[in-house]
Amino acid sequence: MRLEPSGRVRCFSSATDQGQGTDTAIAQTVADRIGLALEDIEVLSGDSLMCPSGGGAWASRGASSGGEAAGRASQSMRHEILRLAGLILQR
Repeated sequence: MRLEPSGRVRCFSSATDQGQGTDTAIAQTVADRIGLALEDIEVLSGDSLMCPSGGGAWASRGASSGGEAAGRASQSMRHEILRLAGLILQR
């Protein structure tokens, strides 16, 4: 996960989308957990330089396993954004 200067979020996922909607499901999960609009989320999947092997795209497992990982990362990112915002507002 990367928060871009524009406020958009890039989510790097090893769960590849083979037409079953995995990238969309992951983007929806990230948007919901962080509190952004869906169009502010970009999912980049299948890049072996950025992510370890995702184990294939069988039985729609990408949406469940990739979505869970993205959801946990999103919660961590939201927590960190709010923590930093709190520090800035205390100044």
